Amino acid sequence: MNIIEVPIEKIANWKLNPRSIHEEDIKRLIWQIEHLGVYKPLLVTKALKKDDVGDAEWIALGGNQRLKSFNRIGIKTVHCSVVKADSQKKRIEYSLSDNDRAGSYNQNELNDLVFPEMDNLDLDMFKLDLGELMGLDEFMTEVEIIPGAGEKELDENIETNTTCPACGYEW
Repeated sequence: MNIIEVPIEKIANWKLNPRSIHEEDIKRLIWQIEHLGVYKPLLVTKALKKDDVGDAEWIALGGNQRLKSFNRIGIKTVHCSVVKADSQKKRIEYSLSDNDRAGSYNQNELNDLVFPEMDNLDLDMFKLDLGELMGLDEFMTEVEIIPGAGEKELDENIETNTTCPACGYEW
């Protein structure tokens, strides 16, 4: 593993990153960074000319939301874990891997852990994903995909009063 320290202005967010963050969540992330410090390196690869990122030398494949937070609070340098992602396939694999949720919480054990310190913790500053995980293969075959649509278009054939099997969101 190659960990280096990089000036933040030399790192660009990956333009194809499909993850986003709501304002309330970025504020929570900033609170966590200010409260706990920076303890996890960004995952970066060397920027290519086709990335069109100006003077940036690195692309963040993992930690794009942290990078946004670092910029907001004025952090000047960060530690980065450097990977060689010389193809779009590799970039996608690293990005998916960095955000993969391989484990899950045992809710009873989590309760037993947190309860004794509940009055000492700012519970609003931490969110848990207790939904059922969905494999990318299942997502790509079971969810109706509209290539290139992102969140800009809605399919009129989508049922209403439905619950997403991945996250529990109801619409």
